[in-house]
Amino acid sequence: MTSSRSVLFSACEDHRLGDAIILSAMTGIRKGEILALEWSAATLAERVLSVRQTLEEVAGDFRTREPKTAAGRRVVTLGSSACVARNRRQEKAPSEHMKPAEVPLVFPTLSRVLHRPSSF
Repeated sequence: MTSSRSVLFSACEDHRLGDAIILSAMTGIRKGEILALEWSAATLAERVLSVRQTLEEVAGDFRTREPKTAAGRRVVTLGSSACVARNRRQEKAPSEHMKPAEVPLVFPTLSRVLHRPSSF
């Protein structure tokens, strides 16, 4: 029997934002947090991800900001599926001309900017 999780993960593998969906599902990170996620937030050797910012809309523009509460700033443990998704995204980024050293966002648009939350 195939689990619904494996069906979802298989469907996500080839989609450009599929790794964001897997990472969100496996960590509970909110949409604004995953869209504002930067490469420096993950420490794979320790298998953790630091939630340090979220997405904010101001007058139709999007920018990052710190979470409003101390509880919003947190460290999330990464399981194996989450680590795989994050690593797969890092492997895909250069093919989109978005090397992590040049584009700090893990899941930017193809124009290298923040996604609109409604597009996710």
